[in-house]
Amino acid sequence: MSNSSVSSPLSDSKPQTMSKEERRQVAQEHLTKLEGMTQEELVELLKKTGHWGIAESMEAEVAYRTAWRSARYTSFNTLRHALKVLTSLGERVRSVSKVVG
Repeated sequence: MSNSSVSSPLSDSKPQTMSKEERRQVAQEHLTKLEGMTQEELVELLKKTGHWGIAESMEAEVAYRTAWRSARYTSFNTLRHALKVLTSLGERVRSVSKVVG
């Protein structure tokens, strides 16, 4: 059974280059999704992506470094927003990890 109707951008032979505005928009969309997650959804995402163990002990410094790596190609305002979001997520994860155990 072939599923030729589904294409993956990773399968394209030419690398796709995004403009600064496109990168900013994608980063903002990701941040909006993260901000809108419930604690349970956040825990599931972290477990699914293999970051749960890291998240359990996440400190603000780790959140800042993660935000920098995630947003290094976006505008300063997006980076500053990413820092706030990731710091908030770190705090949410710590509170959830106490409940979940």
